[in-house]
Amino acid sequence: MKKHLLLIALIAAVLLIGLAGAASAASVTVAASNSQVKTSAQYVCDGSNDQTEIQAAINAAASIGGGDVILLDGTFNIRGDINLISGVNLIGKGAGKTTLKFVTEGSVQVNGNNTIQKLQLTGPTGFFIIGSHVKFSNVTVRDYSAKKGAFFIYANNMALSDFTFTTCRATDGSSPGFLNSGQGTTSSISGITYSDCSAINAGRASQLNPSVSGFDLAQSTSISNVLVENSKANGCWESGFYLAEGVSANNVIFRGCTSNNNGQKKTQGTPTSGAGFFGGNPTVQFITCVSQGNLNGFTIKTGATVDGCTDIGSQNGFVTTDNSGILIKNCWSDKPKQWALLGLNSHDVTATEFKVTNPKNNPFPAIQVGNIQDPSYNMNIQIVGGPTLTTVPTTVATPKPTTIPTTVATPIPTTVATPKPTTIPTTVATSIPTTVATPRPTTIPTTVATSIPTTVATPRPTTIPTTVVTPTPTTIGPVTNAVDAAAFASTAYSQGNARLAQMLTAYRGWSVPSRPDLVSIATNARSSGLKGDGVTDDTAALQSLLTGLPSGSTIYFPPGQYRIDGPIGINKPVTLFGEAGTVFNCQRATDDVFTLNAGGSSTSKMSGVTITGLVIEGPGIETDPAMINAYYLQNFHVSNVKFHNIGYAAIRLNTCSAVTVEKSVFDNVFQSGLGYGVCITDRSDQINIHDNFFVTKGRHGVATGTSNPNLPASSYIQSVTVENNYFEYTTEQAVDAHIQTAGPYIVRGNVMNNCARGVEIRAGTSEITNNVMINCKGGVVLTNEMVSATNLGTKVDKIVNNIMINILYEGIDVDRTNLLIQGNYVKGTGSGTAIYLEPFVPSTSNIIGNVVDSYTRGFTASTPSSTNVLANNFIKSGGSYQSF
Repeated sequence: MKKHLLLIALIAAVLLIGLAGAASAASVTVAASNSQVKTSAQYVCDGSNDQTEIQAAINAAASIGGGDVILLDGTFNIRGDINLISGVNLIGKGAGKTTLKFVTEGSVQVNGNNTIQKLQLTGPTGFFIIGSHVKFSNVTVRDYSAKKGAFFIYANNMALSDFTFTTCRATDGSSPGFLNSGQGTTSSISGITYSDCSAINAGRASQLNPSVSGFDLAQSTSISNVLVENSKANGCWESGFYLAEGVSANNVIFRGCTSNNNGQKKTQGTPTSGAGFFGGNPTVQFITCVSQGNLNGFTIKTGATVDGCTDIGSQNGFVTTDNSGILIKNCWSDKPKQWALLGLNSHDVTATEFKVTNPKNNPFPAIQVGNIQDPSYNMNIQIVGGPTLTTVPTTVATPKPTTIPTTVATPIPTTVATPKPTTIPTTVATSIPTTVATPRPTTIPTTVATSIPTTVATPRPTTIPTTVVTPTPTTIGPVTNAVDAAAFASTAYSQGNARLAQMLTAYRGWSVPSRPDLVSIATNARSSGLKGDGVTDDTAALQSLLTGLPSGSTIYFPPGQYRIDGPIGINKPVTLFGEAGTVFNCQRATDDVFTLNAGGSSTSKMSGVTITGLVIEGPGIETDPAMINAYYLQNFHVSNVKFHNIGYAAIRLNTCSAVTVEKSVFDNVFQSGLGYGVCITDRSDQINIHDNFFVTKGRHGVATGTSNPNLPASSYIQSVTVENNYFEYTTEQAVDAHIQTAGPYIVRGNVMNNCARGVEIRAGTSEITNNVMINCKGGVVLTNEMVSATNLGTKVDKIVNNIMINILYEGIDVDRTNLLIQGNYVKGTGSGTAIYLEPFVPSTSNIIGNVVDSYTRGFTASTPSSTNVLANNFIKSGGSYQSF
């Protein structure tokens, strides 16, 4: 029982605080009956009802403003609940040294503003978390039978936020290892990070409900901004990582997780999913995760992105049923027992660089996308390996095809070493859409050959140049006859696919270069007050440093995690730079992070800001902050920066000039109705965006517009050049110009892969040349919305020497402009028109030397006109090229 009176404990604690001087909270120590050293403890337990002493210590610490309750080594026998009051921390000596053994049912109730470290719970117990701002580290719950979960966050008609679980373990329990739930219309949980956590055998031996999973991320509540990284779930009853259908979930990311041998319910029945990973919506991502030996590796729901993931030996590798809008990229199904990829009653599913190793003893073909009972449509599957045999319908009905292939058989190498091989076959079957959205083609090519790099390194190599060589023009000379057209088409097709492969290789090799030239002249941020430890908010320290340094200073950020919640104001010329491993963690930002020259004007522009060599981690897609919001800058340079998981905008330029954005990565920048990699507004001029990678998901990679719709024409955006960039998976145009753009808008030498459209320019003069667009719904659209239909003026827009492969709708769609359309190769998917002129006919239209394949019509003018000059254009019809 108590060794000392509570009063003595309080006096001792207060004295300790006084002696420490700077300390602001108490530290109260509790010893177990079998602790090796008990003399330092204010409380000593007798091994009976040890919760009594622990609770008394918690109350004592709370009564003087909070502090740490230290549990010494040993076993504490608990018969009841422990109430961890807000502001009090519970700290043991190690998960294998300090054990709270619950002899009878009970829990540790966590009320908020707590830290729990270095201890272990066993028995019919768990943590019941009902408040915000809680951190767990090195905590284990073992052999538990908690009714809800080992680590259970519960929002009861309230919004909870800010939870961190680091190196936490839930082992051999009868309920989920990690569970988030709530009740009431106002309940929500946000800001959860699970890092190096594990749920082992959740529900395997016994179950308090029939659907026990390892990580159950949301029941009866909404969740947002959840990161699960480097964590594992093994041997669980239902699924390993589970996000229930129908819950409101925003920005949920699984990265680097493993999930093995889940679906143990199979020993007594059929699991609902038995998935390694289960869930999805447009803001859910599975990145570089590995599933092995589950019933289903990845059960993917509507809108999810699965990137760089692997399943090994599960019954089915990647499964989607009754879903749509799914992206699976660079994934591998290794030796599935049945299907590598199974898509039933689903549509608008894209799988690119999908790799299959099908064992010899598997009688099933590798891929099934729909059957008679569960038809699927608009499925775009690109398989590494080859050749690939694909069965597709020759007719498609609306809204769904009436006939659908039941299998996609893939005779792929039957043995592949583990881990992933560094070499892969040199041919890829790409973009085999089984159907497409309305209007749908009446015929679809059954095979599309392409080429890819012959080697793929895992992980990404660091020695490949990050700048892609600017392509040479794709034309092979004037096209004057059918023989020329056939040769032109063959060369263009090969060059287009080679260009895509070149871009993908360069992206995989992107890295931050070292800058010893800058280190030698720079102020070291770490030596100037910033911590870079990933925990301390370095916002104030960085702002102070920026304020104190003179104009023209250079600040070096050594490798580390710099937590920058923002906002930061930069109001003088300065260079910020880092090296490989330098990360600005802005995941908690709620406002624009870096605002540059906010007090400037068009007559007082600031010159000479450089930001280079950083990774900027944003607060997630569907969030509002811009990472860099620049006003009235000139000579602004951004290079070798990776922007990751951002909503509104990575970079916003407001009336800026002489700006270069180069050699940077914009990874997963998306917000519904917004979402820009680079957003250019008002009277910006001389904007040069080159050698960048816009990847994973985005709305627009580059967009121009205005914050003021009433600007006079003299204040419109001027010269913009977008050159030699790679864009993929944009939900709208990769490059977009809204109406307040004068131009010239030059889009040259870019690659657009699986974008809704390649380019749409709505105003101004444009030159769109030497681009490659592959697997896009549309190619180039010029609407010229601000031009009078009866007064087009003298400007001439140029669409020249572009390669478009597997374009769903029109390759070129133009209105209200004078035109030069020349030397383009446009390959569709079986129907429609390659080049289409809208009703307002241009004064001059020269359409020369274009080659069209897999379209019904090469050219259509909504209003025929004698001003349309067509010469030496060819379309493939009946196996040969005919002029149009």
